Amino acid sequence: MKKMLFILLGFVLLIGCRNNDSIMFKREFENLNTKNNLIKVSLPSDNPFTYITDSALQEKIEKKEDMIVLFGYSKSNETRSIVENLLDVSKKLKIDKIYYLDISEIRDEKEVNGEEVKTLKQGTDGYNKILELGKDIFKDYKINNKVVGKRIYAGTIFKIKDNNISVTNGLSDDVDLNNYTSEEKQKSYNIIYDFLKDYIINSCSVNEGC
Repeated sequence: MKKMLFILLGFVLLIGCRNNDSIMFKREFENLNTKNNLIKVSLPSDNPFTYITDSALQEKIEKKEDMIVLFGYSKSNETRSIVENLLDVSKKLKIDKIYYLDISEIRDEKEVNGEEVKTLKQGTDGYNKILELGKDIFKDYKINNKVVGKRIYAGTIFKIKDNNISVTNGLSDDVDLNNYTSEEKQKSYNIIYDFLKDYIINSCSVNEGC
């Protein structure tokens, strides 16, 4: 009986944490809807977003755990332009957890003077290790057309499935976020759906069942 109570308590605590993260995410993004330069979003309270730290995510990537991560931050229109579609796709595919890493304060900042590259701010250890683990898939960090390293850009959807790592920004190449039309939003939905549709695969067999 005691064992059952402990299990039930753990389940309640887990659901409570998920709900807190979901509500925090909704508030973080919707509270900026009053800013004229930002894309407005409307998010449900029961969304699948779970906050994660860079160090915790690094460990999960090292273990090659199956997961989906949104890299971004609430003041980024690149992030705001895809978040509703990411939620809609996750609901359609029955994906119940998406990790969210706010990258606004953890990335390195550099500048280029001639041929000299100067680091203005060091990225966190966790961020740099994530970059190293995904060096083959993250985009180049360019300043004045000069490649100065790798970078995780805001609005990046990251996926690990069966040990394979891939990313997308969920947007068409020629999108104009200053004029984000319903047509562009539909294109974004299609890109995200195609990217995630293989994440949940029915692995049941005739002999073994589910």
